[in-house]
Amino acid sequence: MNEEKVWEVFGLMMEMYENKVFSELDRQQATEAGLRDFRRMLKNRLLDREKGLPTVDEVDGLKILALDFLNHTPGRPPSPYGAGQF
Repeated sequence: MNEEKVWEVFGLMMEMYENKVFSELDRQQATEAGLRDFRRMLKNRLLDREKGLPTVDEVDGLKILALDFLNHTPGRPPSPYGAGQF
């Protein structure tokens, strides 16, 4: 298997995770910065060889972090995750 094929499969795996955690409403509300941050964090997580493949719940957490905490996403309801911890 050549390197080009490996990256093609990697892209398909990233797309699979993204499709599992993003609802249609998430896609409508997400900003470009939020999507970019999510994809960057997902890529870094998938490339971490010591941890293995992430669960869908873990990837959903990356989505919440990217859309609700790292970026302002207009129209999204406040996230209950982490309330009162900071």
